[in-house]
Amino acid sequence: MAQEEHWTPARNTDGTPHRGAQVLEITNLIEGSYGDGVRVIARRERPHKGAQLTLFDTINGWRHQVFITNSCGRTAGLERRHPQRGTAERVIADLKACGAANLPFTDAVSNQAWITAAATAVDVLAWTRAIGLAGPMKQARPKTIRYRLLHVAARITSTRRVLHYDTTWPWTQHILKASTPSVVIAWA
Repeated sequence: MAQEEHWTPARNTDGTPHRGAQVLEITNLIEGSYGDGVRVIARRERPHKGAQLTLFDTINGWRHQVFITNSCGRTAGLERRHPQRGTAERVIADLKACGAANLPFTDAVSNQAWITAAATAVDVLAWTRAIGLAGPMKQARPKTIRYRLLHVAARITSTRRVLHYDTTWPWTQHILKASTPSVVIAWA
């Protein structure tokens, strides 16, 4: 069993100490082997006031989390990097929201085309967020962007080919800001 003095202070993603959180490598406490270079890291912290506790959060008042990695480095550094993996999880969730959650065809070639279209949609979504949106819309999920930006009522006037947006739509200003060229992309 791990002794109290073996726990080291956890760090935030910016490197500052995370108050009330500690980390410990527990690879040697687990029976069996996961392979060469695989490490098991545990993190514990006191649950914040009002937190929804699970069955095991009541052990000495600590909330525990465990993750497995094959990365080298100090335990606190690996634990600090671990939450940043949420970015990859978000991209996967966005890919599923853009159509990759269900494959509609029975043959592999058609499903491959479907996945390619979904991946293209995620790329367009990422670039739209990066260069076209601001504020909370910069972090918006695909469903929110579809509802707020793509469902707006508009009409095209035939004389000058101008798109007129519905001024009563709450997110019209976001569309106007996004359509104003702030970045010029030159194609070779």
